[in-house]
Amino acid sequence: MKKSIILLSTLFFISTILVFILDNMKDTNNLLKESNIDFINTQAIISINNYKDEIGKLLIKHKNIVEKQLPLSIPLNIENISVLVNLKSYDRIYDINTIINKKGNQDIKEFFSLNNIDYDSFEYFLRNYMNSMYKVTKVTNFKQINKIIKAYTKSVDNNEIQNIQDSLGFTKYTEKSNLILCNLDIKISNKTFISEFVYDLNTIKESDIKVKDFELTFK
Repeated sequence: MKKSIILLSTLFFISTILVFILDNMKDTNNLLKESNIDFINTQAIISINNYKDEIGKLLIKHKNIVEKQLPLSIPLNIENISVLVNLKSYDRIYDINTIINKKGNQDIKEFFSLNNIDYDSFEYFLRNYMNSMYKVTKVTNFKQINKIIKAYTKSVDNNEIQNIQDSLGFTKYTEKSNLILCNLDIKISNKTFISEFVYDLNTIKESDIKVKDFELTFK
């Protein structure tokens, strides 16, 4: 009985997101018929911000249910627009900065070992790369992680590290935090917009949906 209630609540959570996205996509699609590229970019940014707020409110409302059902993947398509929402717990994301500063890096060392990735080689590359490319010792966004992985893959002529790229982040998960990573992809005609951000369910408020590590990429 309890499992049935959880399943129904999860389905309700997903269906609510779908209804919101569908309405937003229909509005966007109607506007596209008489818009230009600049307008599409603006509309996509507005849509992403709306999704961020509405998904955040739903996470607050269905907090206990969602935590038990993660990861969740919610795809949707309508005419020339497609949206994909991916939600997963941040407790399985490893802070790449612990490799640089060598503080609290035992977990990520073990993670590399379990996935047969040469930790020492990557550590040496990462510390030199950050110093030569950015002159800093801290990764602050997903774009940097993408560049680091591409550069490392090229330098060692091996792409195995790409298998764990989605598990690398730049915010440390603690027992006091309750973080959920949201990946939001929107494709409008031939343009792709990718956004990533983190909700902290312990501090998020319905009246003011704030996220961490917001990232937006145009492709």
